[in-house]
Amino acid sequence: GRLLERVLFTLDLFNLAFVTAKNPGVSLWEVVLSTTDNLTVYRRRYRSALHPTAIVDLLLFDEGNPRSIGYQLQRLQNRIGRLPHKESTPYRSAEERAVLEAVSILQLADIELLSALEHSTRSNEELARLLERLEQPLNALSDALAHSHFSHAEVPRQLITMMS
Repeated sequence: GRLLERVLFTLDLFNLAFVTAKNPGVSLWEVVLSTTDNLTVYRRRYRSALHPTAIVDLLLFDEGNPRSIGYQLQRLQNRIGRLPHKESTPYRSAEERAVLEAVSILQLADIELLSALEHSTRSNEELARLLERLEQPLNALSDALAHSHFSHAEVPRQLITMMS
């Protein structure tokens, strides 16, 4: 639950900071890094001024960074694989398919195209498409988890109390 929420929150934050923001810049990028607890990691690793390509690399693709989407998707995939299944089947569950789709989308993203975020409208459009494509299977995963692992039965209620 929390892991999936964190991934979706980070995707929304990325969308706001890199896609919909009218004047993105160093102050906004610093807020993104601070909000995701990555400002210190960024400064230690890159030792330079903030650059959007490095931020995207650190927060999206770096599977060694526990706060990155790539790392969190790997953890999510491991946890989904350990969930109990109702039926014994060799096929992937809806949850496993959804998280596999998200991991695949991220791993198959054109990182080279995204590397020109500051200078290219095409890179920004590609990032927007990537974020949207990542969000779809994660929302499907949330729905599948709610459907298969939480009870939705209506609890009977007594409408009036009888006095004896």
